[in-house]
Amino acid sequence: MIKYSTTINEQIIKSILYKHFKKTHPQFLIFNLIIGLGGIFLIIWGITTIFVHINHFHTGWGSSEYLMLFATLMGLFFLWYSIIGVKISDINKIRKHYLKDNQQSIKIHYTIDDRGIYINKISNNAYYTWNSVIKVWEYSDYYIFEVEPNRYNLINKSSFTQNDKYELQKLFKKNLQQAQWG
Repeated sequence: MIKYSTTINEQIIKSILYKHFKKTHPQFLIFNLIIGLGGIFLIIWGITTIFVHINHFHTGWGSSEYLMLFATLMGLFFLWYSIIGVKISDINKIRKHYLKDNQQSIKIHYTIDDRGIYINKISNNAYYTWNSVIKVWEYSDYYIFEVEPNRYNLINKSSFTQNDKYELQKLFKKNLQQAQWG
């Protein structure tokens, strides 16, 4: 049995959990690309149409120019959203999973044994058998394990003793199927 605590804060959410989320969900990168390309298309289409109408037809601002100005502004919004807005939105979703409104950090206590993983947070407790663990990824400084779709838990290995690392590896290899080990 291994008992361990990990502190989750803003830095860990942004630097570890968000990067892992992007890496394991490539469909969101495709979504961002489509939104960004749509924004670029609207910007080019709107600006080009405005200049053609004003320079070629020598007319003032009519309803079609205002429509194209609106399309250009929408394109700018879509481009901004694909570059910055989606990242802010995703980080806030991940943050809400771990931290309350003004909370800066939370300490999560894990007890890992042959039966599964017991997670104790301030607000709730959870127990997951090894069969309910979807996947575990090992990185140089931490483990990330998914226990529900898109619900990640992080175990920081920084204060593990050599024996803790060995025992945890042994538990993972004994209780996880090959497909669960990332």
